Amino acid sequence: PLVVTVPPGRKLQACVVVHKDSPATKVADLHADPVDVPRGTKGHCLLYLDKQLGPKPRPKPTRTAEEALDAVVSGESPSAVVDASAVAAYQTLQPGASKNLRVLCQSDPFPQTVIAYNKG
Repeated sequence: PLVVTVPPGRKLQACVVVHKDSPATKVADLHADPVDVPRGTKGHCLLYLDKQLGPKPRPKPTRTAEEALDAVVSGESPSAVVDASAVAAYQTLQPGASKNLRVLCQSDPFPQTVIAYNKG
Protein backbone atom coordinates (compact mmCIF):
# COMPACT_ATOMS: atom_id res chain seq x y z
CA PRO A 1 0.00 0.00 0.00
CA LEU A 2 1.03 3.56 -0.69
CA VAL A 3 0.03 6.49 1.51
CA VAL A 4 0.27 10.15 0.59
CA THR A 5 -0.46 12.71 3.30
CA VAL A 6 -1.10 16.41 2.88
CA PRO A 7 -2.27 18.01 6.16
CA PRO A 8 -4.21 21.28 6.14
CA GLY A 9 -1.39 23.76 6.77
CA ARG A 10 -0.57 23.12 10.41
CA LYS A 11 2.60 21.92 12.06
CA LEU A 12 2.62 18.18 12.67
CA GLN A 13 4.46 17.48 15.89
CA ALA A 14 4.11 14.76 18.50
CA CYS A 15 4.22 15.62 22.20
CA VAL A 16 4.64 13.33 25.18
CA VAL A 17 2.88 15.06 28.07
CA VAL A 18 3.28 14.35 31.79
CA HIS A 19 2.00 15.94 34.99
CA LYS A 20 4.03 19.01 35.92
CA ASP A 21 5.23 17.22 39.10
CA SER A 22 6.41 14.10 37.26
CA PRO A 23 10.03 13.21 37.99
CA ALA A 24 10.52 12.01 34.39
CA THR A 25 13.12 13.93 32.40
CA LYS A 26 13.02 11.82 29.22
CA VAL A 27 10.70 9.29 27.61
CA ALA A 28 12.90 6.41 28.71
CA ASP A 29 11.97 7.27 32.31
CA LEU A 30 8.40 6.23 31.43
CA HIS A 31 9.42 2.79 30.18
CA ALA A 32 7.83 1.00 33.16
CA ASP A 33 4.63 3.05 32.91
CA PRO A 34 2.38 2.85 29.87
CA VAL A 35 2.07 5.96 27.74
CA ASP A 36 -1.61 6.67 27.09
CA VAL A 37 -2.32 6.62 23.36
CA PRO A 38 -5.72 8.24 22.74
CA ARG A 39 -8.06 6.96 20.04
CA GLY A 40 -7.61 8.80 16.78
CA THR A 41 -3.92 9.39 17.51
CA LYS A 42 -2.16 10.59 14.38
CA GLY A 43 0.42 8.38 12.69
CA HIS A 44 3.30 10.79 13.30
CA CYS A 45 2.64 10.54 17.04
CA LEU A 46 2.76 6.74 16.92
CA LEU A 47 5.96 6.83 14.88
CA TYR A 48 7.57 9.17 17.39
CA LEU A 49 6.54 7.01 20.33
CA ASP A 50 7.84 3.87 18.61
CA LYS A 51 11.12 5.66 17.94
CA GLN A 52 11.42 6.66 21.60
CA LEU A 53 10.28 3.42 23.26
CA GLY A 54 10.49 0.82 20.51
CA PRO A 55 7.48 -0.81 18.89
CA LYS A 56 5.41 -2.76 21.38
CA PRO A 57 1.79 -3.78 21.78
CA ARG A 58 -0.40 -1.05 23.23
CA PRO A 59 -3.79 -1.39 24.87
CA LYS A 60 -6.77 -0.48 22.73
CA PRO A 61 -7.31 3.30 23.00
CA THR A 62 -10.46 4.23 24.90
CA ARG A 63 -10.01 7.97 25.50
CA THR A 64 -10.03 11.05 23.34
CA ALA A 65 -6.96 13.31 23.40
CA GLU A 66 -8.72 15.69 25.81
CA GLU A 67 -9.71 12.81 28.11
CA ALA A 68 -6.13 11.49 28.02
CA LEU A 69 -4.79 14.92 29.02
CA ASP A 70 -7.44 15.11 31.78
CA ALA A 71 -6.21 11.71 33.02
CA VAL A 72 -2.62 13.00 33.18
CA VAL A 73 -3.77 16.10 35.11
CA SER A 74 -5.73 13.96 37.61
CA GLY A 75 -2.88 11.46 38.04
CA GLU A 76 -4.94 8.62 36.58
CA SER A 77 -2.40 8.24 33.77
CA PRO A 78 1.34 8.98 34.00
CA SER A 79 1.66 10.32 30.46
CA ALA A 80 0.04 10.64 27.05
CA VAL A 81 1.24 11.09 23.50
CA VAL A 82 -0.77 13.64 21.54
CA ASP A 83 -0.40 15.98 18.60
CA ALA A 84 0.87 19.50 19.35
CA SER A 85 -2.47 20.86 18.17
CA ALA A 86 -4.24 18.82 20.87
CA VAL A 87 -1.96 20.37 23.51
CA ALA A 88 -2.67 23.86 22.15
CA ALA A 89 -6.43 23.21 22.07
CA TYR A 90 -6.37 21.87 25.64
CA GLN A 91 -4.49 24.97 26.82
CA THR A 92 -7.18 27.14 25.21
CA LEU A 93 -10.17 25.13 26.46
CA GLN A 94 -8.81 24.14 29.88
CA PRO A 95 -6.37 26.91 30.90
CA GLY A 96 -6.48 26.03 34.61
CA ALA A 97 -5.97 22.30 34.16
CA SER A 98 -3.31 22.77 31.49
CA LYS A 99 -1.08 24.48 34.07
CA ASN A 100 -0.65 21.03 35.60
CA LEU A 101 0.79 19.58 32.39
CA ARG A 102 4.34 19.58 31.11
CA VAL A 103 5.53 18.60 27.65
CA LEU A 104 8.22 16.06 28.45
CA CYS A 105 9.49 15.95 24.89
CA GLN A 106 8.32 16.62 21.38
CA SER A 107 9.26 15.42 17.96
CA ASP A 108 10.81 17.48 15.23
CA PRO A 109 8.06 18.81 12.98
CA PHE A 110 6.91 16.05 10.66
CA PRO A 111 7.19 16.93 6.96
CA GLN A 112 4.01 18.41 5.55
CA THR A 113 3.90 16.07 2.58
CA VAL A 114 5.09 12.49 2.82
CA ILE A 115 5.05 9.47 0.57
CA ALA A 116 5.38 6.36 2.70
CA TYR A 117 5.61 2.71 1.77
CA ASN A 118 6.33 -0.58 3.46
CA LYS A 119 9.60 -2.03 2.17
CA GLY A 120 8.99 -5.40 0.56
